Amino acid sequence: MTLSTPKPARRGLPAAAAVSEGAVADTPESSDTIPPVPPTPPPDAPTSSATPTPPAPETGAGTTRLGAAPTRWRTTRIWLGVAAGCGVFSFGYEQFSHGVISWWMVFLFAWPLLLGALPYAVIALRLGKTGDTRYRYPWTRLLYAAGVAALTLGSASTGVFQIFGSPSDYTFIYWVAGSALLLAAAVSRLLKK
Repeated sequence: MTLSTPKPARRGLPAAAAVSEGAVADTPESSDTIPPVPPTPPPDAPTSSATPTPPAPETGAGTTRLGAAPTRWRTTRIWLGVAAGCGVFSFGYEQFSHGVISWWMVFLFAWPLLLGALPYAVIALRLGKTGDTRYRYPWTRLLYAAGVAALTLGSASTGVFQIFGSPSDYTFIYWVAGSALLLAAAVSRLLKK
């Protein structure tokens, strides 16, 4: 199959159009036309496919976006990460405090470790024998986590103000809020029995 030499590009046409316009093959297949491309449907149009789309996973209390229920082991690892982050923050803050020490800041890591990771690890070990480590009471878990977070922030703010040299009268709000949230979590759990 031999192609004739292409004509030079005319004014106003791109070179590729001029080449394809002037290229003629010696075989009879060259006279065949290329079928047009069918138009694509708009993105909103429903598609007709033979395979049905899978249903969306159920979302609700205690489920993640992937549809799997969170476990107490995963929550334990999260609380351990929070405790480690608090320890790093406390260490860094103490390094730049010019020798001033606050025990609220030194033991900042203890709140998420003792009230967060330890209870979830104990419960997961006790329930691990039955194989059921999922959550049944999401509001109780959220109230409890908020209480531990409030106590941790109260410890951090008290430590910051003590290191700064001017204790604040408003840090008691963290202690009251944290204790109230922990009490609300305990009452919520007892009412679910």
